Amino acid sequence: MHENILFDRVKTLIGQYDQSKPFAIYLKDFFKKNPQMGARDRRETRDYCFHFLRLGRNLFGLEFINRLAVASFLCSAKKSQSLEILLHQHSSFSIEQIELPIEEKIKIVENVHTDFNLALIFFDKELLEKSIDQIAFFRSFLIQPLVWVRVKTGCKNDFVNELTEKNIAYREEDDLIFSFAAGQSLEGLASFTNGLFEIQDLNSGKIGNFLHPQKDDKWWDVCAASGGKSLLLVDKQPDIFILATDVRENILKNYSLRMKKIGFQGYVKQTIDLTERSINPSDRFDGIIADVPCSGSGTWARSPENLMVDHEKNVLKFYQPLQRKIVTNAVEHLKSDGIFIYSTCSVFTAENTDNVNYFLQHLSLELVETQLLKGYEIKADSLFVAIFRKVTKNKE
Repeated sequence: MHENILFDRVKTLIGQYDQSKPFAIYLKDFFKKNPQMGARDRRETRDYCFHFLRLGRNLFGLEFINRLAVASFLCSAKKSQSLEILLHQHSSFSIEQIELPIEEKIKIVENVHTDFNLALIFFDKELLEKSIDQIAFFRSFLIQPLVWVRVKTGCKNDFVNELTEKNIAYREEDDLIFSFAAGQSLEGLASFTNGLFEIQDLNSGKIGNFLHPQKDDKWWDVCAASGGKSLLLVDKQPDIFILATDVRENILKNYSLRMKKIGFQGYVKQTIDLTERSINPSDRFDGIIADVPCSGSGTWARSPENLMVDHEKNVLKFYQPLQRKIVTNAVEHLKSDGIFIYSTCSVFTAENTDNVNYFLQHLSLELVETQLLKGYEIKADSLFVAIFRKVTKNKE
């Protein structure tokens, strides 16, 4: 039977996963090795694997297939033949209950499995920022986030026209901000090829609200990656210069491609490890943005394999010292009264509030504002941002 093969495949994939790469990449590699699988097989395999991972550390006492049934009951929003068979044969839940609100489905599971606990979904809850609504946050892992895009100014009509032509469902959330169902592929659109929009999470795009570059400013994108924050800078003020640095040479190639797509030439890129050395000592900038390497805990609803790992040691022993080293080296190149923007896609105090306090104590910075951009109630990522100003007098 097709369904038995499907569920056995899911069990094997989960059992053989070793955390050496993101689960999405692991699945992609598996599909490449098995080209005979059709689109339906790939979709269902992906969905059931991610359903299982979203359960976190719940219900370890159940057999795999029963845990999969619970997870799929909670995480599925639509009926399907395979789901009906899974629920009928391996749970007491009904396919007719699938479209109930997630809060009601959680209560149904709790009544059947008294040891089910939302808190067991997220192992590292002690590390969370105090402003996090933990129940809402844990619940959000049972729902896959939306796909978000930011449309370039002046390109909205052409973008919407193509969506209509391709019969792609969308929701206009705000001016130039659109959302799509989880898993919606947009890279094949002519609008994407022509640079009319960027695939960018809602809160990543909101970082632009904190950016106020002025004409002829000189900015440094410290951990530039493929250029998401630089794009926000250029969108606000195209007449600026940007130094883009990253430790990864390959990803800076993607940076160049994205800048070319929008026609921006006012940048220089440099591959550099800021924990080992810094840029030209004489360089000074009007603004610096450091979207630093982090645990990524604010994005784990997209990568729920992280829910099975204890992250405390890695955060305290690796990420926090790395972040402090990068910021310390970068601040030296900020002009007096210049703006320093620190951001992470983490919801952990050690990477956010604790680092802010460290920077204020040890660096010539004064705090302007901090915000935790909470995405867990709107099917988006959660990010942290802190805005500083360089002060002329060094801290004692």
